[in-house]
Amino acid sequence: MGGEFPEFASNWVLGNLLLLSMKLRVVLITLLLLAPLTPSISDTPPKAGAICSKAGIAKNYNGKKYTCVKNGKKLVWNKGVIIKVAAPKPAPTPIPSPSHSVSQSSKPSLTPNTQPSSGSSPASSPSSNALPSYGDFYANPSRSSQSWDKCKITETSSQRLAFSKYSLKSISGFPMTYSRIPEKGSINFLAIPVDWVDAPGDEKLLREVKNQLDLHSEWWNVVSEGNLKINSTLFDRWIRLPGESKSYAVPFSEAYPETGEFWNKAIKVIDPVIDFTDVQVVTFIFPTGQKVIPASVQELFPIGSIKDYPPQEGKLIAFIGPGSMFYQWNTTPWSYWAHEMGHLLDFAHGGSPNGSQDMGGYDMMFSQDGPSRTLSGWWRFLADWTSSNQVFCEDKLSDFPELEVSLVPIDSSEKGIKLVILKVSDSKVLIIEARRFTKFHNSNRTGNFQQVRLSSEWDGVFVYTYDGNRGHLEDFFTPFASNTALSEYNWDGQTRYISKQGEEIYFEGLKIQVLGSGKYDAIRISKLSNEELTKPRPTPSPAPSPKTTDFNVAPTPSGGGVRTGETTGLSTWYGQNYRSYRIYVVPASEPNSKPMFDTGIINDYSSPVRVNLSNLTCKRDELEVAIFYSGLDGKGLSTRIEQSHLLSKVTIDPRTGKCTGNWTITPRG
Repeated sequence: MGGEFPEFASNWVLGNLLLLSMKLRVVLITLLLLAPLTPSISDTPPKAGAICSKAGIAKNYNGKKYTCVKNGKKLVWNKGVIIKVAAPKPAPTPIPSPSHSVSQSSKPSLTPNTQPSSGSSPASSPSSNALPSYGDFYANPSRSSQSWDKCKITETSSQRLAFSKYSLKSISGFPMTYSRIPEKGSINFLAIPVDWVDAPGDEKLLREVKNQLDLHSEWWNVVSEGNLKINSTLFDRWIRLPGESKSYAVPFSEAYPETGEFWNKAIKVIDPVIDFTDVQVVTFIFPTGQKVIPASVQELFPIGSIKDYPPQEGKLIAFIGPGSMFYQWNTTPWSYWAHEMGHLLDFAHGGSPNGSQDMGGYDMMFSQDGPSRTLSGWWRFLADWTSSNQVFCEDKLSDFPELEVSLVPIDSSEKGIKLVILKVSDSKVLIIEARRFTKFHNSNRTGNFQQVRLSSEWDGVFVYTYDGNRGHLEDFFTPFASNTALSEYNWDGQTRYISKQGEEIYFEGLKIQVLGSGKYDAIRISKLSNEELTKPRPTPSPAPSPKTTDFNVAPTPSGGGVRTGETTGLSTWYGQNYRSYRIYVVPASEPNSKPMFDTGIINDYSSPVRVNLSNLTCKRDELEVAIFYSGLDGKGLSTRIEQSHLLSKVTIDPRTGKCTGNWTITPRG
């Protein structure tokens, strides 16, 4: 006992100093609250989406703080954040220094004696309060974890069953497989620049590629907790492929037979130049401005010609190559490489092949172009990259004892709990983890579908389920929003799934409270009261009725159509500031001809817009044109978007010329 007294005394002194500091700050805050609140700039009132002059400037207007942010190449006002005045809070009870054992059950409470009321407003961020908050220190779980083996959900999806017939795998749950590369060890990754006489390469691009390769290697080191090392090498010069670039065209990713034809031509030229001994993965680098490969060229062993036409040395397991779409303002080659390397680890593609609305911004295996470019904790758990003292597992929710725990951010190198996994059933678990905006996040695309969002909005607690009944190309992850986020102005489909301090998430009779956010996120999980169980859940605000017939602001739509059948498709668009739209499809070879499908002008300002396309042809010649207008009846300012490669995703048998699909879920890597 004598050895514990100095620590107790130290904590007692610290607690009294914090209390004194708190009293002084209460006086200061009270004086500030008595002062009149004035806007930061008192001139022209800001309007969401309107042009502003300088990034970072802010205006307070009608109870909201508007910030000038970059959206693409323009500076615009964001949609504003409600200004809240936080009441002074009592100082937290001092607790012992953290120990990182999960099994220790006697723990101090994370919360003060005065509990926050249910549904209270989020507290001020730690950066605005010098006093320690509940997220500034780490505390062990308030009780012991179950064996994490109880949270290893077995995948039983029909997709996994279909893939079992092949020598490749694409999985979402246990047991873990490694049909191509192991989840631990080193992979040699070689970048080969190739160009053509009509599309020459340049040295500037090679310097940028070197930076991208470094980011890619660093990213895998972070998400794998150092278990997977990517040794990247850039071949030091451009290799000229014979003929014109158009003879190497690949209209979309995994287009057949074009992908195989590309490899057959390229390997004959690069094999005499490069020694492929000990190389596992090759990525091609294409010149800036080339137009023959819009998406990517890729084959993952054992599909296609990479097996039939191997190099003279070594054994390649994949060739990949980012096309022109990965060199735009909001996309990067390294995130494409990371996504495809995930498939080589047997990680399934989440959602549709072209991204998922809910998870597309939160997980690299759902979309490599989302704002949050990371791997969710479930993948790390599946690949055995997490250690036993980083996972808290609970296998019984029916009689759930209250749990308080600090969460270390998922991409942090700090020690401590990174995942709380609650077993819902034999086929489903709930996963809770902490997220932070990092150097790998997409700062140029700060929200789903390029919605304007601040980087700080990606800091907080992320809650989602994994469903073992779903697999490759299905939504096996489902995120859950806080009650606060559900009641926000999110009628346009842009629900915020990162929960903040003071917010609550309800799930299966449980309440997950974010007690504090700072260096860590402190959470409490408890049973819902009878009153909370019967209280109606919040719903998104309805689409607002514009007060005028014209927004007078250029619309900001994003989306497009995908194939659903031989002659059908589905076009989905998200955006704002439009009152009417027109969507039509024409042959790409004859864009001025009569449309094969046309909605005509439709007056509608809701988002998302979903249009069933029909009368398509089984050719790679469809061009979708979407025009959104700021006013009714196709009047006012307009934004026009054309896209063809998604509707061109049809597989044609080269022998018969007949359509054989590619809109269905097929067992490909």
